[in-house]
Amino acid sequence: MRYFKLTQVDSVTSISVNRETSKEGPKFPDIPGLNVLMQDNINSCFYYATVSEEAEPDPENQCWELTLAEFADAIKACLDKELGLAKEAVYGEEKGLRRVQLVGKYDDTASVAGIYKYEQAKALIANPSASAPDIAAEAAVRGVTPAVLATRVVQHHESFRAKEALIAGLRGKQLDRMNAFQFDATDPWGSWLEFMRLEVIGTRGERVFENGEVVTKDVDVTARYYGPELGVRYTMAGG
Repeated sequence: MRYFKLTQVDSVTSISVNRETSKEGPKFPDIPGLNVLMQDNINSCFYYATVSEEAEPDPENQCWELTLAEFADAIKACLDKELGLAKEAVYGEEKGLRRVQLVGKYDDTASVAGIYKYEQAKALIANPSASAPDIAAEAAVRGVTPAVLATRVVQHHESFRAKEALIAGLRGKQLDRMNAFQFDATDPWGSWLEFMRLEVIGTRGERVFENGEVVTKDVDVTARYYGPELGVRYTMAGG
């Protein structure tokens, strides 16, 4: 396998767009067996490709042949960037998901208050004579019985805990996958494809036109195996 690092060229002059601004629009150079694999995510001027045996590099026109080791170094640098972005994104998505699903319209202090109200509510449900001053005070203002409020507090708190556990678990699962990813220098392109691969995380119904009528069909929902995508994962997990 032969590897090239190259730029696009002007569609008429065939001069690298990295050497001279294209006047007629860019294209990939006419290289025997050219199979463009990917664009460099660090310097977007460059692309990586495989070529046939008769292909000739042209360093003066920004087209170089790479050894396997050089190609591996280039792909690893791109992967390291993708991995860093994914790790940063998984925490950002977790924070956003917590804000929407756990806090919502409430202030953060509601979660703090929920802890002591939950303990009083459980005690009151177990024993109607138990001391639950905060539950009793809130129930009096709200105009419901302490028993009714205690039931609601327990239900909301347990729902909160279930959602929190799901969000934390999803973030932890994806971060563990990212941390476990191993780059194989003997198969750099295979490593890139592995990192970018998708997995089926569920199904959803979609309305499609089929045989002259609109029908609902279950279609696979996918996400990157090593990516965050916590929102869709949360939904597909029943959150």
